[in-house]
Amino acid sequence: MKRDHVAKAALCILLAAVFALFACTKQPAEEFDAEKALARLLNEVKYDDTLEDVGDVAEYMFGDLPDGTEIKMYMADGARADSVMMFRGSDKAAIRAALDEYLTSLRQEASRYNPEELAKLEKAVIYENGDCVFCCVTSDIETVNSILK
Repeated sequence: MKRDHVAKAALCILLAAVFALFACTKQPAEEFDAEKALARLLNEVKYDDTLEDVGDVAEYMFGDLPDGTEIKMYMADGARADSVMMFRGSDKAAIRAALDEYLTSLRQEASRYNPEELAKLEKAVIYENGDCVFCCVTSDIETVNSILK
């Protein structure tokens, strides 16, 4: 009779150890999906105006991008600074330099002609993952960070 109790106790301890092992095993991180992140930025983040796809003219706004860099860009119509940009390319340093130059130019322009938009430009969220660089200009920083970071 004691053997049965010892065997059951040993089995319970073994099962507990197995469950503990699986509970402590680190699950693989979900791979970042840039297109999904872009869609979420467009649909879940609050902007002060409607964003329009300006991807067909975006390359003219960024003169120093390396050949082969893909740009998806959405901007508010009118005097609002709100925008979402996704760059995909192999030279992230060059993309980042072009983006920094573009944002600096927008800040200078806003400080002269549209100072109420300057705060959004100064808090622009820039995020890099893999071969992508994102930039989001909005006052809804918390939502942007929850999507990208």
